[in-house]
Amino acid sequence: MLFFFCISLLKLIALRRRDQERASRFQQEITQHEQTRKRLIYEESRLRATLKTMVDAVVLADEDGTILSFNEAASAIFGYTEEQILGENVRRLMPEPNHSRHDGYLKAYLDGGEPQIIGKPREVIALKSNGVHFPIYLAISALTLDGKHFFSAVIRDISKQKESEKMIKRYTQELERSNQDLK
Repeated sequence: MLFFFCISLLKLIALRRRDQERASRFQQEITQHEQTRKRLIYEESRLRATLKTMVDAVVLADEDGTILSFNEAASAIFGYTEEQILGENVRRLMPEPNHSRHDGYLKAYLDGGEPQIIGKPREVIALKSNGVHFPIYLAISALTLDGKHFFSAVIRDISKQKESEKMIKRYTQELERSNQDLK
């Protein structure tokens, strides 16, 4: 009987040790998950803060052209609040003829066509909320996450630059005329 008691006691001790090891591994996994969760929250906060404080406008849209993200610089440049523009189509930010052609450009790209503007930064005309047309420098990148296509646009208002260029051109022309008059 003592023999069976000792065997039972050893089995209980082994079971208890196994349960303690399992509990320890489980606690380690919980700790790792919590650390990962905190790191992801920190990274998301850091990325949101970076996006929020960027000098250039940043707009994120899905494959339908629906605006998903619109930073503060975009609000300042275009005159829309985030609440007014989220969920709207990016066409709202462009005048004709691109306004009407935009969905076709998107479809052609998504169907495997040659990108017209994606990856090719350029100057284009944009449309403010008050209807004013203005020049911008636009760089669009495409990305795919979980099989879904997204487009990020970095936008800089170049109105002041263009105005300065016009003034320099005008002054240069006046200077050339003055030099002609002196001859």
